[in-house]
Amino acid sequence: MSILCTVTSASSDQLAQLLTSPAYIAPFLFGPPPLSRWGRLWALVGQGVSTPPPWLNAPPPEHYALGKAWDGIRFLLTGTTNPDDGPLPEAFLGHGGDAVGTEDLGYGPARAFSPAATGAIADCLASYTPEVLEARFDPVRFSSQHIYPGTTWHRERSQSIGWLLDEFVRLQRFTCAVAERNHGIIIALV
Repeated sequence: MSILCTVTSASSDQLAQLLTSPAYIAPFLFGPPPLSRWGRLWALVGQGVSTPPPWLNAPPPEHYALGKAWDGIRFLLTGTTNPDDGPLPEAFLGHGGDAVGTEDLGYGPARAFSPAATGAIADCLASYTPEVLEARFDPVRFSSQHIYPGTTWHRERSQSIGWLLDEFVRLQRFTCAVAERNHGIIIALV
């Protein structure tokens, strides 16, 4: 079983609605569940299917699928082995933000970061260069500390660090673009 990380943009209004109505977090992040055969029939006749609130997909959220790289990037930024440790904003992939309800999406509830917190995260990420992070990469330490996904670090060094740095740069760009729009982010480990 994999632990995948998604980073999703959300406006201030969407964040406020999700924090007060956390039952909508899964449809917001992953889209509505597919209707059964009977559900589609009832939808055709206009009965039995509730209409989602308009804020749910207006505008549709943007997603960045960080995948399995989340823990390696978190470790490069913080140097801590426990995802629940480390200074914020560097440790945002592992902890921090406001829990969106209590629904376990796979590895705990989603966590929401306000536009101000997202701006701080974007500034933090912008302060790192790939060269700085590459200098921190030690595949033996990653393996001995059980940084997820463990088997990846045994590859050739250039493959492992190349993958992490590519994902870091994408995360950096996504988070900076979200912050420029004055939106927040939602982190989900699924």
